[in-house]
Amino acid sequence: MTKEIQSLIEVSKKSVEQLRQMLSLEDEKRRALVASDTEKIETILKQQQAAIMMLENLEKRRIDAQNAAGYGGFTASQIIERTTDADAKRELSAALDEMTKIVGEIKSLNDASMEIASSNLQMYETIMNGSKAGKTQATYDTRGHKETNSTNSTFEEKI
Repeated sequence: MTKEIQSLIEVSKKSVEQLRQMLSLEDEKRRALVASDTEKIETILKQQQAAIMMLENLEKRRIDAQNAAGYGGFTASQIIERTTDADAKRELSAALDEMTKIVGEIKSLNDASMEIASSNLQMYETIMNGSKAGKTQATYDTRGHKETNSTNSTFEEKI
């Protein structure tokens, strides 16, 4: 195995580890959203931003390693197909499979988090709009008549 391929494998493994950390953060964010823990959500969002930046740096390193190995412009599958070293092929394939799996899990958790956040926002808006509307909305009794302070209102007398 060449040192260039070994470099590509190492950066791929580091990317897998970074994605695992991102998966953990996404799960924490979902739990914080369920608990409506805004401080925790804010902390996790900052950690996620840092994790994304680290992944971007790893991606740059991966591209450099890929180019150095002579596979510039190839997809991961194409690199695996063209790799002749059995150990390198196995390690690259395992890294690709793991990345694909983790990214799917992150996406699924993120979708769930977005749904929870959207529900929380709708509930908040309903509460805020309800408290504003409650000041101007009339209430009705069980017969459908508008309740008033006076029992002899014009409205009730006409009905």
